[in-house]
Amino acid sequence: MLTRKFFLLIIPVLLLFALIDYVVVNHLVIGKFDRLERREAIKNGQRVLDAIERELHHLMSLCEDWSYWDDTFEFMVTHNQSYIESNLVPQTHIDNEINLFMLINTDGSVLLKKNVDLETLENIAVAEFDLNSYPPDHFLISRGKGDIQSGIVHTSAGLFLIAKAPILTSLKTGPYNGTMIMGRLFDGNYQDILCGQTRMRFSVNPGDIDQISSIRENARHEGDNFVIDYNGPDTLNLLGRLDTINGVDYYIEASLNRDFMKEGRRTVTMLYISLMVVSIIILFVLMIGIQFLVIRPIKRLKEHALLIAHKQETCTRLYPNRKDEIGVLAQEFDQVFDRLFETRSRLLESSYKSGLAEMASNFLHNLRNSLTPLMGEIQGIRYACRNLDFEKYKKAHEELMREDLDPERRKKIREYLLLLDRQYFETMDDINLEFNTLDEYRQNIEKLLDTQSKWTSAKPVVEPMKQSEIGKEIQSFLSPSLRRKLTLSVHNEEKKDKTIRTYRVTLLMILSRLLEYIVESRMDSGDLRIVILTKRMVHDEKPILSIRVMMPQTMHPIEGSISVFAEGSTDTTKSLTNELIWCTNTASVIGAGLRIEQSEDGLTSYFLLQVPIIEQAGSE
Repeated sequence: MLTRKFFLLIIPVLLLFALIDYVVVNHLVIGKFDRLERREAIKNGQRVLDAIERELHHLMSLCEDWSYWDDTFEFMVTHNQSYIESNLVPQTHIDNEINLFMLINTDGSVLLKKNVDLETLENIAVAEFDLNSYPPDHFLISRGKGDIQSGIVHTSAGLFLIAKAPILTSLKTGPYNGTMIMGRLFDGNYQDILCGQTRMRFSVNPGDIDQISSIRENARHEGDNFVIDYNGPDTLNLLGRLDTINGVDYYIEASLNRDFMKEGRRTVTMLYISLMVVSIIILFVLMIGIQFLVIRPIKRLKEHALLIAHKQETCTRLYPNRKDEIGVLAQEFDQVFDRLFETRSRLLESSYKSGLAEMASNFLHNLRNSLTPLMGEIQGIRYACRNLDFEKYKKAHEELMREDLDPERRKKIREYLLLLDRQYFETMDDINLEFNTLDEYRQNIEKLLDTQSKWTSAKPVVEPMKQSEIGKEIQSFLSPSLRRKLTLSVHNEEKKDKTIRTYRVTLLMILSRLLEYIVESRMDSGDLRIVILTKRMVHDEKPILSIRVMMPQTMHPIEGSISVFAEGSTDTTKSLTNELIWCTNTASVIGAGLRIEQSEDGLTSYFLLQVPIIEQAGSE
């Protein structure tokens, strides 16, 4: 049975592993190789376009050097022949690799044109450059001082790299005095130079790559300027858009070997085969090991258990000397069976009592959770009532009733009474809301008491809590007004977030009353920030949770409150002192200690609360 289930489980796992392996290897890994191949192809194509752009930039720089020159500016006016004889010699074309040199007047008439072959130095006939004049809106004409342009131009003789610039003085001033045009023929020789620079063979063809991609079945766009045509498993064609100034579409095309993809596919195939072979070997070894180490011993254990169940008595011991998990399981099974009959009645009785105790514990836990927010609401009502100072209200009314009262003073007293009235109304609204909430909690507690009336007593509830959650849990014990005034941060000095078992609710109640005492006793106004430091320690060989509530430097309550912590103290004349007495008495109920201490430098004071940690549930 186990062997069949094992096969039914492991075979689908193996098939799933093979499928996942295929998906991961054949799609993700191959997909990454494909993206790398496309990225490399686009990088090569961009390198060609960058090379052409760089040549245009150099041509534009050369054209500007000649156009922003006083001699050229003067020649456009005087037509001095010496300018041509000294500057426009054949060596100038060869040194600068310039085929075309044109000077055009502001009215569009051609003043000078030279278009030569750099090898034969013979004139090249190009219809687009052989005109005697051009219209003012022609793309070769500069329309002002800042109108410079470089780009590729389609002509009857092929592509030309063209740069145009306005003719000005060497300081780039003076009136616009015509246009200078320089051009470089994009022929086979020049293309070979670019191929050498980019280390990639390419061709330049007329056409739009968008139309070509729609015709070719395996072509797809890579951005706006490139198309990759997967024409076979061994090569791919890269097409790059090459825009011209006069609107004729051209593109560069380069054929690239797919050596990277072929090597990737070969590597992936070997990886897939090796993974499958290793998986089959691991599966075979795992099957044999499980068969001899797990399945057969478990079968014997099953037969042994059935035999004992049939005879209702122990027979020979199974695996008495085996120390692994199956041996321990068989030995424990024999021991459990020996004690089974003699503990049956006791176990039933214990289970019954345990169930009753669990019900009582759950009831007390729910009741204490209901009381937790109730105490916070009561503290909120107490704090709101403390803010009602009727003595000031009474004195203001008595002064207002005086007949000899100054009118300006009477006006200010009335404004003050209006403010007090608004404050009292708001406080009474808050108190009313708090009482409504208290009534809801009361109804909830009555429901719990009605359903669990037979449980009359319980020990203080011990609950788990994390040291890092003290700050979060204590918020429910604070009144809304106190939460608005107080910024609380809790830090664990051990740097480890441990879960402890202690009297959670009582601890949080003591801390909330201490915080209320600090807020009421402070000497300054405004928001108050209090830091609580926690640390797990051992005191008298017992684990405790040490909590230090740091007080701000603006208050030093030790002188006025130290008597509260003295043995036998019964001073209850002040309400704030009553808060500390309640905290110390409540702490003593759960075996905790509370006192005030000072730092070593004497600049700050803090409350030190040491709460016992309960190691096991129900123990104290």
